[in-house]
Amino acid sequence: MDGQTLVVVLSLVLSLTAIMQFLLSRLNSDVVGLRSWAIGCALIAGGVYANGQRDSFAMIMAGNWLISAGHVAMLVGVRCFRGLPGHAVPLLLLATVMTASLLLLPEIAAQSSQRVVIHALTLGVFAAAIGFNFLHISGFATRINAWIFFLDAGFQIARSGWALLHPSTIDVVKQGSLTPMFSVLSIAVIFTVANAFTLMVSEQLRDELARKANHDPLTGLLNRRGFDLIADKLFAATQRSPRPLAALMMDLDHFKRINDGFGHAAGDGVLVAFARLVSSHLRDGDIFARMGGEEFIALLPGCDPATASAVAERIRAEVGLRAAPPRVTVSIGVATDTTGRTEVTDLIRHADAALYQAKMEGRDRIAIAPPKDEGPDRKPIEAF
Repeated sequence: MDGQTLVVVLSLVLSLTAIMQFLLSRLNSDVVGLRSWAIGCALIAGGVYANGQRDSFAMIMAGNWLISAGHVAMLVGVRCFRGLPGHAVPLLLLATVMTASLLLLPEIAAQSSQRVVIHALTLGVFAAAIGFNFLHISGFATRINAWIFFLDAGFQIARSGWALLHPSTIDVVKQGSLTPMFSVLSIAVIFTVANAFTLMVSEQLRDELARKANHDPLTGLLNRRGFDLIADKLFAATQRSPRPLAALMMDLDHFKRINDGFGHAAGDGVLVAFARLVSSHLRDGDIFARMGGEEFIALLPGCDPATASAVAERIRAEVGLRAAPPRVTVSIGVATDTTGRTEVTDLIRHADAALYQAKMEGRDRIAIAPPKDEGPDRKPIEAF
């Protein structure tokens, strides 16, 4: 594949990808940065084609600026995706100044090696910056994208070094024995660069679907399905390395009265406030979920009985201090396993039995689960 054919192939791939990503941005308008990435692909496509018209210095200069501006748009897109300011204006100004500096070179038509050095270094810096920003976004696809951009940055720096040391052979990669390798590398890099944001968006949408499937939309906590998945993993971990485990089963007292007397919006507000309050008393490694309605559960790995009871009492007392109406109280059942051998489902059953006991004893209190062989059978809890 000769240099001119390579230019056409690269610009065509980028153009088609830009079109696809503009369409993707229309379908996912809430994904920040996607449109900037599509603009970047379109600019680089035009720049690659213009830069291939080597008989026109004006076209080469325009191509250099378009490619640099395309890298700026991509960098802005990644930064916006991370929730950072894009800084589009200063970055574009920097790319423009770097390109305009080529006009200051003496005998510009004969100084192609200097042009390549400055342009390649500019692209190398922007590619490295894009790769660095990708590293700060979680996901498998973003890690691949980061290293592809680092590879591109390394290639551009190597290209500038070659042009500086061997100015007479500056086009060897496009017209000599290295042409096949350059073709393969260029197509691989351009294809990955062009589709990097698509892969990242797909991964984000997948994670968002998984999050919605496993989390309660009102409180943001794990739902029953998500809790079961995490609890199974936790039990497997405690089997490999036994340690204490505590379960707190919590139920807001007379919650039906709150909905009936103050409305469902007020009830939802109580649930959200309760979720935040309990979360503030738990550690990062604890598991907290809404099991349904006004019932919540927390698993506390490595927590002994005394500590679990103290945590439950602090939660109960702070809930009772709520000043704004409606008045809210909570009953909590506490079950602990100091051996690390009890099935999570058994531990939850005993915490549930303790919760039933707290309800029967008057509510707004905590109850500690009795030993397994003395635990009462679970009975249906009356409506409250």
